Amino acid sequence: MRWALAALALISALAQAQPVTRIVVPFAAGGVQDIVARSFNAELGALLGRTVIVENRAGAGGTIGTGSVAKSAPDGQTLILAAASHTIAGSLYSRLPYDPLKDFTPIAHIGNVDYVLL
Repeated sequence: MRWALAALALISALAQAQPVTRIVVPFAAGGVQDIVARSFNAELGALLGRTVIVENRAGAGGTIGTGSVAKSAPDGQTLILAAASHTIAGSLYSRLPYDPLKDFTPIAHIGNVDYVLL
């Protein structure tokens, strides 16, 4: 029994040593960006060899979640799945807690989403 407890403690310590990559979606769960992020986070985790989680940080038209990513360590462990609102927020709000162009480095274009009003 002691060996089992020691093994569990070791596994727990090793799991905590592995970096976790976060994909921040600056909108509520269930939206287009959330669905897209959750559709590839497991595959990205397998490719990177680490856990990748999706974290929804909604509010203020996406600026709360985006601001949290801008303030995070620039180590590549915190990503954002940004939308068009990311670049137009500067024209909508007088002050932002980040610079939409200077505080972020684009990695990939994921896709386009078309909306239809019926």
